[in-house]
Amino acid sequence: MLNQNPADEVDASVLIRVKSPKASTVKKAHIESGDNVIKGQLLYELQTWEEEKLLSEINRHAKETIAKLAEVQGPRVDKKLASLRQIVSHRRIGRAKSVEIRDLTTAQFNDGAATLLDVIPKRQDVIARSFQLLQATIERDMTERNVEDSIIVLKHVLAAIDREKVYVQRQIARLFITSPVDGTVDSFVNEFEPVEMGHVLCAIQVGK
Repeated sequence: MLNQNPADEVDASVLIRVKSPKASTVKKAHIESGDNVIKGQLLYELQTWEEEKLLSEINRHAKETIAKLAEVQGPRVDKKLASLRQIVSHRRIGRAKSVEIRDLTTAQFNDGAATLLDVIPKRQDVIARSFQLLQATIERDMTERNVEDSIIVLKHVLAAIDREKVYVQRQIARLFITSPVDGTVDSFVNEFEPVEMGHVLCAIQVGK
């Protein structure tokens, strides 16, 4: 029969070291050496002021961009576009009437009931009104295009800001150090203690 010597037993326990993800300061410690912890339990809070400052700036930029987008899509711009469209409509009607008068005068001239002095001003009026219509149409189209382009650009900017916000929020989450396993913890740091990236904050004994 074999002797069962405790010294010959295999130690099945595992030591898990929890490290700091960046150079920081221990803002708060939620555990002490000897505590039993469970997976997901909050162990430490590291200082997040840099990330929170970035998040504040991102939120400010997002607020400004949302305000610009609301302005571009708002009633003031809509009113301006409606006015430009109305101008185009009025000038199109005015040109159509001018063309009608020109054609009528030209027909009268061909019938001998009007002179060339009657026809020329009507033709010139059509040219002038055509130019006015062209100007109004260009202004309307450019404004509409500028509004559409502005909306597209602002939405792209807002999407980029949102991605940056998610990234910074993830960095903040990394500084809330949680236990990766169930076990018994041995803490190596105290509150307000500075730590470097990779600094071992604690070790967790598993399976003992």
